[in-house]
Order: sequence, then structure tokens, then C-alpha cells
Amino acid sequence: MENPFLVKRYISPDFFCDRENETKKLISSVKNNRDVTLFAFRKLGKTGLIHHLFYQLEKEDHINCIYIDIFSANKLDDFISLFANGVYQALTSKPMKFFKTFQDFINQIKPVVSYDSMTGVPELSFNFNSEERKISTLNEIFDFLTEQSKKKKIVIAIDEFQQITNFPEKNTEALLRTMIQKLTNINFIFSGSQKHIILQMFTANKRPFYHSTEMLNLDKIDRKNYQKFIIRNFKKGNQFLGEAEANLILDLTRTHTYYTQYLCNHLFSLQKDVISNTLIIQTMYDILQEYEGLFISFKHLMTRHQWQLLKAIAKEKEAEKVYSQEFIKKYDLSSTSSIKRGIGALLEREMIYEENGKYMVYDTFLSLWLERQ
Repeated sequence: MENPFLVKRYISPDFFCDRENETKKLISSVKNNRDVTLFAFRKLGKTGLIHHLFYQLEKEDHINCIYIDIFSANKLDDFISLFANGVYQALTSKPMKFFKTFQDFINQIKPVVSYDSMTGVPELSFNFNSEERKISTLNEIFDFLTEQSKKKKIVIAIDEFQQITNFPEKNTEALLRTMIQKLTNINFIFSGSQKHIILQMFTANKRPFYHSTEMLNLDKIDRKNYQKFIIRNFKKGNQFLGEAEANLILDLTRTHTYYTQYLCNHLFSLQKDVISNTLIIQTMYDILQEYEGLFISFKHLMTRHQWQLLKAIAKEKEAEKVYSQEFIKKYDLSSTSSIKRGIGALLEREMIYEENGKYMVYDTFLSLWLERQ
């Protein structure tokens, strides 16, 4: 059977764990015309949840779903291209017929269609020779969506939406807010993994998107539900794994979705009749060995003090009172002021994150590796 522990893509509910409450909330929001801001730390399963939602919604003939990942966007040009391609690829069942409809509608700019040499997926490209042309193009895409939404409701998920705050065009937030608020029968899910930025965008009263959406914080999957999911899927593959072993997996991966899936994926691929604690620990060790070269490269990108501080946080797992003398002495760090600078640098690089006054290493595998150093 296919490995049921997915680490790349969404397939169907059979391979998806829990998130029942979050899915119900999102479905309710969509059906009642409420936009949503979905936020969580990286690799907790935001994208999987969006595609799981779309799987449910697309069962209904009157809803079209569009997913757009703008993580790679560095400027408004990039956003427009990604947005247009997301619309184009999601709404087309007959590419050339749809392209003609799209091209006829946006008559001021003539996008060029090409095909990816590896996947055969059609792609649009644009030539922007002025700021006015960019805004005009974006307006025409939204006008096109408005026309399409008269036939079917449209739900658009924009992943890593906080990227727009890095664009050199500082008016991007206001520009998009102005265009989006005019739309009818179109709902948006704004998803982001940089929680502090995405929260500021939607909760600070001077920002264009202030209080324009519902807020949905995605937390870790319920441990009991994840335990059952793991045991059940190993059983489907005729591999025995007990509750104690499932708990060990969740302890090692800290119930963080991506890392749990990754470890289970490797264990399942071994095709052992019984998954023992020894096998789990050895497999985790093998994974950390695979990543060791990458982890060592991080060291060369930091100062000695930053690296020592990162190791200290990893060894604590959840580091509190990092400015205390006890913490400084325990890990042979220098001064409080240097720790403040180090914390700032590690937060900026997203090597660590802070929650409820506790600091944790962002990458669970890196954290486990650092604990051994």
C-alpha cells in the first residue's frame, strides 16, 4: 500500500489526521461569507488543512477553490504573476478555451501562455512597463474573478500572505484591501506562518486589513487523536505499533505535524512487522545524521555566542528566564546584554520562536540534534 504518512502533498481525508473542528469552522466561515486569517508556526499543517477544506468544498458544484502560495514573491510583479497563474490553473478544465476567455476579458494586457517543460502545466507571463500597468492588471484580474463568481462562489486561499509586507511597494496592503473589499461571492483565506507579522496585519488598528477577517490559530493536533491515527495507519500496512511506541514518536517530534509525519514515513517504509522503541530511536538517529551537514552549515552563519545560545535553548526544550544568572552560568554564556542581542538575531532569522514567555528552536530535528552536541 502507499505510504500513508504524507510529507509533501494532500491526497484525501484517508491520509489526513483530525482537524475536524478547524475544518468545520472554515466551512462555516465560507458558507456565511466571512473571510479568515489562518495562522500557525511553520510546518504545523496550514497548507494541508486548506487543501482538506477545498476537498470538502469542491464536492459542491457551486464552489470554485483557488490556492496561491506567494512565499517566493519579492515584489508586486511576482504577486500578480502568481495570483494570475493561480486563478488560471484553478479555473481551467480546457486550458486554451479558458485562456482565450481570460485574454479576451483582460484586453489591456496580453499575457503570454507557455507550458512547464517538466509538468506540462500552463503558465502565464506578463510584461509590466509601469506601475500603472501593474495596478491595471491586478484590477482586471479581480474584475475577471467578479464575473466568474456570478456563476459559482469562489474561495481563494493566499498562503504566506505576510510576504506582501516585504515588497518594495509599500502600499500593497492598502491596494489589495481596496480591491478585495469590493468583491461579492468571493471569500479569502489569508494564511501565514510568521505569526507576529500576520497578527499585526489584521489586528493593528492602523493597518488596512484591520478587523477584516475572522482569526483562526492552528495549534498542534490533539495528541490522543494523533496517536490513534498513527497506530491505525501502521496496522493498515500490517505493521504493529503500540500506544507506548506511538507516544514515543510524539514525544520525539513534539507532536509537530511535519516532523511526526516524516519520522512515521521513514518507519513505515522499513516494512517491519513490529515497530519497537529501539527501531524508532535508531530511525530518528539516522534522520538526524542525514541532516547533520545542513545543521553544521548553520553554525558557520552565526557568531559563536549565537550558536551557544541556540544550543542552550535546544537543551532546555522550552527555555524560560533566559536572562537569569542561573541560565547564563548553566550554559557558560556571557552577559545579559549579549543574550538580548542573540535572542533578537535568532528570532529575526527564525531559528527560534517565542510563545508565552518561552523560547524554542523552530526546527524540531535541529533541536534534537543540538541536544546531543
